[in-house]
Amino acid sequence: MKALVVTLAVLACMFTLQSCSKNSPTDPSGSGGVVLSTFNYKVGDTLIYRSEATSAGRPIVMFDTISVKSITGGTGAQILTFDDGSTLTMRSGKIYADMFGKPKAIAAFPSKKGDTLSKSLDTLIFDGAVRQIFDYTITMVYPDTTMSSSIGNQRCCVVATTQYATMADGVAPITQIGSIATSPTLGFIGFYTESWAGLSASGEPFARQTTELIAIRRK
Repeated sequence: MKALVVTLAVLACMFTLQSCSKNSPTDPSGSGGVVLSTFNYKVGDTLIYRSEATSAGRPIVMFDTISVKSITGGTGAQILTFDDGSTLTMRSGKIYADMFGKPKAIAAFPSKKGDTLSKSLDTLIFDGAVRQIFDYTITMVYPDTTMSSSIGNQRCCVVATTQYATMADGVAPITQIGSIATSPTLGFIGFYTESWAGLSASGEPFARQTTELIAIRRK
């Protein structure tokens, strides 16, 4: 377990060092007084993401575009609904995103390094039967840092993610570790993952993926 924690920390550092200022984290002990207010979006705004993945040694570049369909709520408690049916929710000092068919906390403002934002057992169902049960955990690594990206310098937090199978029935288990960067006003702005076949993160990963918010087209 200690080795896994160290690996997660290294992965998070890889992600932030690729895209954050040299002085990050801004405040390693807490999120520097950042308080959630409202998302900086309007209905009709379009978000463009760029993903670069490597699978079986082959590089793949993909682009994904989603638009804000509706905004409900007010200060500190908002729900964004996008045209692909996904949502981004702000409530009780946390930001939640749709993952594995349910909302999971991907950010907290304020927070501390080491805080567990989400821990759950999720299932993979195929042909009406549960084929895999996996543990998914989200832990705070950088509560307050600044990311330099295509959309400018963005204040954000960075969490580490782990996914490993606890039961597999006829489906090859996959282990994933990575990191997610989230802005208090823009929500999800980037993530990095590495994937291994099997029940542990050992050896060379068979796939890697980096995704970044590269543009916002305002209505």
